[in-house]
Amino acid sequence: MEKIAEFIMLVGLPGSGKSTYIRKYLADNPDKDYAVISSDDIIEEKCVAEGLTYSEGFEKFIGFAGAEMKRRAKAAVVAKRNIVWDQTNMTAKSRRSKMDMAKGYEFHCVVFSLMDDELFRRLKHRAETTGKNIPGFVIKNMANSYQSPEKSEGFKSIKVIRS
Repeated sequence: MEKIAEFIMLVGLPGSGKSTYIRKYLADNPDKDYAVISSDDIIEEKCVAEGLTYSEGFEKFIGFAGAEMKRRAKAAVVAKRNIVWDQTNMTAKSRRSKMDMAKGYEFHCVVFSLMDDELFRRLKHRAETTGKNIPGFVIKNMANSYQSPEKSEGFKSIKVIRS
């Protein structure tokens, strides 16, 4: 019997620990072949190539990153690779659009939740050390749009990580 590929949907605000979590998860599971689909990674790749900080290149490359994420996801589905979608994924509609690209996958969701003071401490540190600066009003708008993931969306499991 053929193994069903996994699709792990990460859900959380910027700075909540999604990318850190998935790097550790992949290091702890080297036998699994995951395609990590991340707009931040794509934007960072383009910025490095042009000698820009993330904040300097964000507006320039965000459109490209969206199209490139879809291209990489489609290639992963064709190759039947496991997928990790590393983005905020705050709404059911956003999550659905990504899951629709991977029909037949087993969907898992990992939600990242942390206190506001810790989130803003992390965001400040990230801005100072990497140049990734996300204005507070953007974070607030994202937080206000949040819809808690539900199994009825098609998830086999939903794990919540609180820090």
